[in-house]
Amino acid sequence: MAADTPESTVKKQAPAAGATAANAAPSPVHAKKQVDHKLTLDELLAWLLADKLIAADVAEKLLALRRNFRASQNHPLTLLADQKWKDPRNP
Repeated sequence: MAADTPESTVKKQAPAAGATAANAAPSPVHAKKQVDHKLTLDELLAWLLADKLIAADVAEKLLALRRNFRASQNHPLTLLADQKWKDPRNP
């Protein structure tokens, strides 16, 4: 057949915008096993604080509220969603 078969004309696609080698899956040789764990409210609030999505006083208030209702079995993501916080990046 001719050299213009679909397989020979397929071009390799460039990585998506923002894609880097760091975003790619690690090779099995260099892969580190991550320990699975349950998300905690402290951990989620720390991430939100680090990304400047909430203020420190807001995080402290939610933690204090959570301590008062320790018997609650709500998942930490549910607790955050129930706050109905506005995104400070889009006022």
